[in-house]
Amino acid sequence: MALFFGGRGDRFGALNDFFSAIALLLVIPLVIAVNERLHTDAGGWLLPLTVATLAGLLLAAAGQLLLIVRVIDLSTSFVTGGLGILPVLGWVIALAWLSLGAHLLPAAVGWLGVALLGSAALTGTFSMVKLPLAMWACSVVLLASLLGWLVALGLTLAGPGPASVALDARVGGQASALEAPARLTVAAANG
Repeated sequence: MALFFGGRGDRFGALNDFFSAIALLLVIPLVIAVNERLHTDAGGWLLPLTVATLAGLLLAAAGQLLLIVRVIDLSTSFVTGGLGILPVLGWVIALAWLSLGAHLLPAAVGWLGVALLGSAALTGTFSMVKLPLAMWACSVVLLASLLGWLVALGLTLAGPGPASVALDARVGGQASALEAPARLTVAAANG
């Protein structure tokens, strides 16, 4: 993305589009796993947001792939990408709230989601106003926050266990929804 918006789009555009599509498709299992883990505790609003997020991921990925094979032009890919990413951003906001507000996920997931959203906004802003050095710096922060967020979310979903506890599964003295199965397993084992 940094190569594309940094002025090398003609040379690295197709490569960027391909890896963007793959990255978008790889988020689908995370979206499904979050819904499966939290739909009961989060309430009825999570399923419609999950469906919208999945549709958005598929739309954005399809737009990237159609651009590579020249079925659509760059302007149209901005539409498919923009429309596709909106529910995904809403989903990241929702996960931040589920972490920091509802305490259903570890706080690390929420704070890294906030960092992800902020760095994405700054990267886009610096790209639009043609400040390539600032855009590159924000792209590095964006990549770091995205990787951290994906690792934190993945470790949390892989729990319950040491990973989710290490990621602050207990927030403000309250057990998260992901820690409850571990407590039930320990209680059952102890008789």
